This record gives sequence, C-alpha cells and structure tokens, in this order.
Amino acid sequence: LVAANAPQQQINSVKDAVQRQLNICVFESTQADEALTSEYPNAKIIRKKLEDEVYLGVVSGECGVAVVTMSSWRYYERDAEVNGGCHLDWVGRTYMFVSAGFTTTLDSGTLCTSLIRDVLNLHLMRMKEEGVLDKAWDNHLKRTESIDCVSRKEDSASVMDTMSGQLDLSDMGGIFLFHVVLSVAALLAALIGKGYRWKKKRDEKLKAPLPLDGRIEVIQRRETQLTRGSTRTNDDWIENENFTKAKNAGPLSQMVKEIDQLTQDHGNQTATMEEMNANIATLMNLLNETHGSAYLNEIQGSA
Repeated sequence: LVAANAPQQQINSVKDAVQRQLNICVFESTQADEALTSEYPNAKIIRKKLEDEVYLGVVSGECGVAVVTMSSWRYYERDAEVNGGCHLDWVGRTYMFVSAGFTTTLDSGTLCTSLIRDVLNLHLMRMKEEGVLDKAWDNHLKRTESIDCVSRKEDSASVMDTMSGQLDLSDMGGIFLFHVVLSVAALLAALIGKGYRWKKKRDEKLKAPLPLDGRIEVIQRRETQLTRGSTRTNDDWIENENFTKAKNAGPLSQMVKEIDQLTQDHGNQTATMEEMNANIATLMNLLNETHGSAYLNEIQGSA
C-alpha cells in the first residue's frame, strides 16, 4: 500500500482501506487488479492505464491509497516527476506475495524450451540467495533516481529527534559519570567513618578502668615486675593512673590503701634485710683480714 504522508486515518491493510470506503488506485489488468476485484468486489477501485498515474492519483488526492508492487514502488519513489516532494510513503502490511519469471513456451520434447527455463530459474534463485540481484537492482535505482527521498526522510527524522529534546548515550554519559563519582565518594566516606568509630571504641576500651579486683591484681603484678628490674611502659602508667583515680572513690578504698601500705612495707623490709646482709659480709671480711681465719672460725663456732 502506498499513501500520502500523514494520512488522516491510519491504514494497515487493504481491508482497512475498503472498510473506510477509500478510493484505491491500481494498475489496470495486472495481478493486483485481479486480486482486489476477486476478494473485494464492492471496493472503490480506480484503474489507471499507466503505472505512474497510479501514484499521481494518490498525490492529487483522487485516491486514498494505491496497491502496487514492491519493485514498482522502489522505482517511482526515486522519480522526481512522481514523488518530487517526497509526499508518498509505504504503509501497512504486504497484501500478497506473488512470484514471477520469464515467459517461455511449454516444450519438453522438440526444442527443449522447458529445460532452458529451468536452468535460468536455477541460476536466478542462486543469485537471489547470494544477494547479487538485490545489489544489481540497487545499483540500477541509484543510476536512474532523480531524487533521494530515503536520505531526505532520514535527515528529517534526525532533525525531529534533535528538536524533540531526547538525550542519547553521549548526552547521558556525563550524568552517569557524575553518579559513579558520587557513589565512590560516599562509599569511601562510609568506610573511613566506620574505621574511625572502631578505632575510637578500641581506644576507649583500652583506657577504661578495670574492675576493682582486676586492677588490684594488675598493680600487684606490675610491682612484682618492678622489683625484678623491669621498666614501666605507657600501658603501665595508664593502668596505675586508672587505678589511682578509682581507688579513692570506691567503697573499698580503705582496703586498697591498706594493701598499698603492706606492699610498701614489704618492699622496705626487703631492702633493710639486703643492707644488713651486706654489712655482715663486710664485717666478716674485715675480721678475716685482721685476726685470721682461725679467729673467725672460733667466733663462728661459739656463735
């Protein structure tokens, strides 16, 4: 079906045109004319004696649609005298498929005309499958065309898309990139915040005072290490500071003070005993030097 651009009524088939009682132009005495007359006897068919008059009838408004062959349409679509303003369009669905070929005499015995026909059909079918015929037909149309409505309609469609304000992928690329950058920044901020909160919680846990029993045990263990010559670390100072702040505020502060005093007295007694042992050793060495080992043995035996 061929109709003028933007028809008032949408037409998708010959049946639609018949039901809307549109005038249908057709090339006289062709297979299309016979098929329409047979299937739609009440259709408003306007027969034209020349093929170009079929299209001119649609352009002038005499016919609402025209029923033509595909090869005919592809030729007259590029004819400036028929479709100079590119007003015609192919609309609707294909009405019917009809095969065609060379007209030959049925002769299978005398001159073998049927054999020649079959050989031609075989080669033409192979050329059709390989696309040779379509390419040759396109080249012929390009050589004979006087107007290129196909390119003009594509340019018009491109202009209409631009004017419609629709964005393509290149226009949306910046927006997608902006969203990706923001998503990555938000993810990094969330990870950094989570790490900072975890570190803060860990530091608070390390600086938090131990329970009373645990702090007493830690202090006693630290004091034992100090008497053995170990050094005090930063954690030791934190533990002692926490313990000192907490021991004066709890209900058992007096007991803690007494434990501290006993620990201090034990340390003092240990230092005094070590000093006395050193003095006795010095005195024994002096007696050994002045009176001899015999005198020293006598004193130790009497003791």
